Amino acid sequence: MRVGFLIDRWQPSRGGAEACLGGLAGYLEEHGHRVEAIAHAGPREGEVAPGRLHLVPRPGGLRRLLPRGRREAMAGRELVEYARHLGCDVTLGIRHLPEVDLYWPHAGAHLAGLRGRMAAKASAVGPIVREAVPERVVPRGRHMHFAAFERRLCEQGTARRIVCVSDMVRDELAAAYPTCADRLVVIPNGVDRLRFRPWRSDRRSAAKRLGPAFEKEGGPLLAFVAREPILKGLPALVRALAGLLDRPWRLVVAGPRRYADVERYLLPFGEPEVIEAGPDASGAPREPVRSAARWVYLPDVDTAHLYQAATLTLQPTWRDACSLVTLESLACGRRVVTTMANGAARGVLDGGIAPSPRVPTVSDAGTVLFDAADEPKLAHAIADELDRDPNGSQGDDIEFAEWLSDRFADFDSDDTHAALMAELLALAERKRVLGAE
Repeated sequence: MRVGFLIDRWQPSRGGAEACLGGLAGYLEEHGHRVEAIAHAGPREGEVAPGRLHLVPRPGGLRRLLPRGRREAMAGRELVEYARHLGCDVTLGIRHLPEVDLYWPHAGAHLAGLRGRMAAKASAVGPIVREAVPERVVPRGRHMHFAAFERRLCEQGTARRIVCVSDMVRDELAAAYPTCADRLVVIPNGVDRLRFRPWRSDRRSAAKRLGPAFEKEGGPLLAFVAREPILKGLPALVRALAGLLDRPWRLVVAGPRRYADVERYLLPFGEPEVIEAGPDASGAPREPVRSAARWVYLPDVDTAHLYQAATLTLQPTWRDACSLVTLESLACGRRVVTTMANGAARGVLDGGIAPSPRVPTVSDAGTVLFDAADEPKLAHAIADELDRDPNGSQGDDIEFAEWLSDRFADFDSDDTHAALMAELLALAERKRVLGAE
């Protein structure tokens, strides 16, 4: 089978959807299929990406003066046409395409994501009330065009099959576009179970692998991992932690590429020491690590090592279709505090009753809040979790970590890739039969 991956940038090292596509491409190649990566931009310097790369220039010349929606439509059509030119048996895409065989929207329904971003933006300024965020969002500007792309793919049937990364995404799309309900299939994100697993030694030894900022004991480590710290709730989180200064803890913020994106939220907890980092694999300078008594900023870290060293993972997100951070932390045997805006939260609930705006839900896997708007409840949830493990000693409880990890063994990246491959093969066969007729 020849599979055309249609994407803006073929850069799996970016993480997120690109990393998931990269993992699937590698899996398909291991099973004898051919991956044609059809993109507008290729891998970063020094990055080796699976598949055979085909660069398709973005619309240039006078077409660059067109509105963004028109440019995106033209660029998407050119990717689709190139896939036809290559003779791809089936195509896969994640957004902004006029048509595709398998649509895999990692961010979920566009308007639901836009509402989450609006709430996150307001929360970055200060605490917000839940009612301040409108239930129904009217898209404007480029979002109007992006919503129109999604409507064509889902409602008008230009996507032949739609993969939802969580039940939450399936419910959103089915409610927004009832005609697509029979084309929806839920295939949750999965994690690399060989990499993300419980650490079989004490927590201190795991922490020391993170670098010189962790040479001294600093209390329980609270992990916050996000490329987009505002969307994933960092402002609400630090305001909640400000009420817990009578307790020992140290917040580790990992993922943001630039310290400037998080500086204003971390500085109230103390001025940092700057620890210079060496160049990256391509020789380019890296953002240095910054370390204070109450927090550490890690721009580049092996997240498996971080979860294994942490006492608790915090993700009070305003929007995440199916958080890999949540699933990876659980695979490492670490409890999570998150919200119902996280598509992976139903796994944390583990069959429990969903939280209400007034009452969070506590399970063996962590605590789920209704959302991040109620910052006192967020602080209370973190305090309760720390009371379960006041000195971070539960991080040394290998039996508990392995038990918790085993509870979520179904979220395996190999299972995700196998299910996606089965969908692609079925679509390719259906197209072959229709073509023969």
